[in-house]
Amino acid sequence: MSRAAGVEPALSWEAERAAIRHIMDTTQMKAGTKYYVIVKRWWDLWQAYVSYDTDLATTGPPASMRPAAIVNSELLTREDIPASAGEHASSSNMVTEEEGKDNAEHQANSDKVKMEEEEDEEKKVLDDDDSKKDATLRRDILVNVDFVLVPQEAGDLLFKWYGCDTKIKRKVIVVGVYRKPVVELWPLKVFTVKDQRTAPAPHMIDMAYTPKRHTFSRTAHVKEVKYIAGVVYGLPPHKVKVLVGDRDITAATETLEELGIVDRQTIVIRSPDTLADDSINYQRFGGVGFRSYTPYVAVTHTLGMPIAKGTTGLYNLGNTCFMNSALQCLLMTPQLLRYFIQDLYLADINQSNPMSTKGALAKQFGQLMKQLWGGKYTIIVPRDFKNTLGRFAPQFLGYQQQDAQEFLAYVLDGIHEDLNQSYSKSSGAPAAISSPDASVTHSDIISIVPDQPTVQQPISDEAKASSAWSTYSARNQSQIVDTFQGQFKSTVVCQTCGSASTTFDPFMFLSLPVPAKDRRLVEVVLFPMASAPIKYGVRVPKGGNMQIVKEELAKMLGNSFSSSQLLLTDIYSSRAFIQENSKPLYDVRSTDVLYAYEVLRPSDAIAVSFERREKNPVPTKQQPSVQLEDNDPTIRVVGYNDPQDMNGVAPSSISEQGPVLSEKEPMVIDEKSADAEIVSELKYYSKEVNRIANVHCLNRRTFGYSPEVFGKPAIISFDRFVTTRAQIYTYVEDRIRLYLAPTELPSGLVKLKLVGLLGEDVGEPFPNDDTLVTQILDESISALSIDWDKDVLYSLGIHSRREEFQRHESLKLTPDDHELVVSLHDCLDLYTREELLEESDKWHCNVCNCYRTAQKRIQIWRAPPVLIIHLKRFQYTRAFREKLTTLVQFPHTDFNLAPYLGAPSTTSTYELFAISVHMSKPLP
Repeated sequence: MSRAAGVEPALSWEAERAAIRHIMDTTQMKAGTKYYVIVKRWWDLWQAYVSYDTDLATTGPPASMRPAAIVNSELLTREDIPASAGEHASSSNMVTEEEGKDNAEHQANSDKVKMEEEEDEEKKVLDDDDSKKDATLRRDILVNVDFVLVPQEAGDLLFKWYGCDTKIKRKVIVVGVYRKPVVELWPLKVFTVKDQRTAPAPHMIDMAYTPKRHTFSRTAHVKEVKYIAGVVYGLPPHKVKVLVGDRDITAATETLEELGIVDRQTIVIRSPDTLADDSINYQRFGGVGFRSYTPYVAVTHTLGMPIAKGTTGLYNLGNTCFMNSALQCLLMTPQLLRYFIQDLYLADINQSNPMSTKGALAKQFGQLMKQLWGGKYTIIVPRDFKNTLGRFAPQFLGYQQQDAQEFLAYVLDGIHEDLNQSYSKSSGAPAAISSPDASVTHSDIISIVPDQPTVQQPISDEAKASSAWSTYSARNQSQIVDTFQGQFKSTVVCQTCGSASTTFDPFMFLSLPVPAKDRRLVEVVLFPMASAPIKYGVRVPKGGNMQIVKEELAKMLGNSFSSSQLLLTDIYSSRAFIQENSKPLYDVRSTDVLYAYEVLRPSDAIAVSFERREKNPVPTKQQPSVQLEDNDPTIRVVGYNDPQDMNGVAPSSISEQGPVLSEKEPMVIDEKSADAEIVSELKYYSKEVNRIANVHCLNRRTFGYSPEVFGKPAIISFDRFVTTRAQIYTYVEDRIRLYLAPTELPSGLVKLKLVGLLGEDVGEPFPNDDTLVTQILDESISALSIDWDKDVLYSLGIHSRREEFQRHESLKLTPDDHELVVSLHDCLDLYTREELLEESDKWHCNVCNCYRTAQKRIQIWRAPPVLIIHLKRFQYTRAFREKLTTLVQFPHTDFNLAPYLGAPSTTSTYELFAISVHMSKPLP
C-alpha cells in the first residue's frame, strides 16, 4: 500500500515504539473491547525495527530496516457463498407483489414497535461488523506463533503508519463459568434460509431455499438470530420461528454454541404464515448444490449395533479430532470401565471442592462411557461433553485445533478434582493429614536419643519417597490418582561442594523428549550477479546462525567465493530484509526459504562523507578525485565548497566551524601523512560510507494512483565512486534479461525511479546519464524502482517465460536427511540421562548458599498402573514452534520399564492398549 493510498508519513522509530508500548502495557482485555489480528512475521520485523524488547541504553538504535505494509492474507482462508446462491440468483432477486405488500404492512403495524424495542439490545450484531466475509482465519494457525493480537488503538496506529491488505478485527467475549475474557477469533458464520412455502408446492421447495450468510458470536442467543431474520426478511422478530434440522430452537435460552450450531450451519427461518409441512426433511438442504455446506450434525446419536461393545465412534464436531482421539483412549482404560459404567463414581463426587466442576465434568464423562459401551449406538455426538468442558476451560470453546495432550491433562485433572476425597464434603476444606509419616520432610531426619547429643542421620530414599507420597495423597485421593499417577525421583549434586538434594514428585504424564538430528536443511535461493537464480539445499547445524549459512553456501559455490560476497535476506511483501549474521537459525522454520544475493567483495578502503554540522562552515578547497585501490590506507572526503587548500586550514578552524557536505567530486587525504588532528576532526564531522553500494531494486506496477510493489526484488552491487547512472541502467536491464529472450527487452524501455526503501512513495526519476552515483544514491534510505506499465509487463511475459529459479542437486534428499528413527527406549534414555545445569539454569545450593553448576538426574520411582507416555514433539523458539518428525518405534507388548525405575516396583511391564496420534499421515 502506498502513501497515496492513505498511509501517513512515518514517525521516528522511537515515537512508534513509545506509542505502541504504552497501549500494549495499559490496555486491559475486557468484554466488548476489540483487538486486531496481525501476522507474526510482520510483527517480528517491526519489533526488530524499533528494538521493541531491548534496552536502548545498552544496545543503541536499531539496525533493522523499516518493514513494508502489513500483509495478513497468509492467515486467511477464503470462503465462497454456497454455489446454490449463484445457481438460483434469479430466485434470490425476485420478490412477489404479495410479499412486498406483506413486508410493507409489517413495517407499519405494531410488529415494528416490537422490533424497535429489541433493537437496542440486538443492534450489536449488525453495527461495526468485525469480521469481513472474506476475512475468515485459517483454523490451523496459533496465537503468538502465526499471528499476534494487538488492541484496536495500537492496530489503528500501525495501519495508519504502514497500511494493511486486510484488517481483521475481533471482539472480546466472556466465556465459561469464571467469565474469562477471550478474543473470539472464530465467530460463527452461518447461513439462513427462509421457508417461503405458503401453499402446497413440493416442486418449488428447492428454489425457496436461497442462503444468506451471517456472522454471530458463539455466545449469541436465538433472539439475536430472530432479530437479524426480521431485518433481512422483513419479519416481526417475536413471531419468527427458528429451526435447525428437525429441531425447533425458537424458545431456546442457550447460546448458539451450546445449541450445537457450527460454522456454515444452515438455520431455517419460518414466518407465521408459512405452510407447516412436517413431511419436509430440513436436513436435506445440503442436496441443492451447497458446495461449501457442512450438514447439520444430528442432535441424537446414530442408533445401531456396533461390531462389538466399545467400538462406537465419536463424531467430529469440527476440528475436534484431538478431543475424540484422547477421549477414546480414556474410554478404553480398563480401570475406569466398571467405576463409571456402574455409577460407582457418583458416591465419590465432591461438590464442596472449590477446584472442581461440582461433578459436571465427571458426570458427562460417565454418561459418555456408558453410551460408548452400551452397544446401542454406532456413532456418538460428544457435544454435551464438549460444551460442559468449555464452560470451565474456555480455551476449548469453539472449533479451532488444539493439542491432544493439553486436552487430556485438563480432563484428567478436572475429573480428579470432581472425585477428590481429600476435601471435606461438608466444609470444602482439605482433609487433615493424619498419616504418621506426614510430618517427615524430603530431606534428612534428625533423630533425638535420650541423654545423648543430637545427631543427624541420613534418611533412606524409600522413607523420603513414602513421606512425599503420603503428603501428596493427603491432598489428592481419587480414582484418577490411583490409576494414572506415579512418582519421580530427582537428584541434584552441586559440582562445587558435592552436596546432594533428592526430591520426590508426582506425575500424571511421562513427558519424554524426542531425539532429533543436530543438523538441518535450509533452502536458499541464490541470485548471482550474472546468471539466473538457483535454489540450493544448505546443510547446517541446528544451533547455527546466518553467518554459518553464508559460509556453507560459499563453500558450495567454490573456493574463490567468499561469504562476504553474500547478502542473506528474508523476502516479505516483495521487499528484501537483510538478515544479521548473528541471527540464530531457530528463527527460521523448516518451511521457510532464505534469499541470498551475490554482491561485490567489500573494499578495505573507508569512504567518509561529511554531515552538515554548522550553518556557516569554513570554505575549503576542492581537490581532484583520486582512485582508491583495495587496502589503500586513506580516508575519502566527499566534497568541499570553496577553493582553499585543505592543508592550509587550521585544525582549530575546522573544530570551530566544521566542513560542509557537497555534491562535487570527492577528494582524498592520506591518513598516514596528513595531520592527525585534522584527520581526527574530519572523522568527527563525518559518517562512514561503504565504497561498495548494494542498492535494492523493486518492481512496481500502478493501478490508479497507488504504486504496488510485486515480485522478487533485485540487489544491484557496484562501486559508488566509479559507476555512472547509465551503468546502473545496464545492470538492471541485464538482470531482467535473465528471465527473457535476449531480443525481448527493447532498449530504453526500463525507467527507473529513486524511491524510499519500501517503494511506497511516488519517487523521482533516476536519469540515464553519465553522472557518477557517488552522492546521488544513499542505499541506507533509498532504493530504485522499475515502474512497469502493466501492458508492457504482461506482453513481455516475465512471469511465464522461465521458471522462477533452477533447482540445484543439493536439494535432493540424502540418507542423512530422512526422518530419524528411534525407539521408545531411546526417548527414555534421553530423559533419564544426567544433565549439567549451568549458565542460566544454575541450581541454588543451600550449602554454598549461592547458585552453582550442578548435575541433575531424573528417575522413575513409582510406576502407575496405567502409564501415559507423552512424546514432546514440539520445539519452541521465541518466534514459533515446530514439530519434530522423528519416527518413534514402540512395542505393543511387554514394554519393560524396570531399567528406568529407581526402586523395585510391582508394576514394571506394560501392554499397549490405546494410542493417540494427532498427525496428518497414518502410522507405518
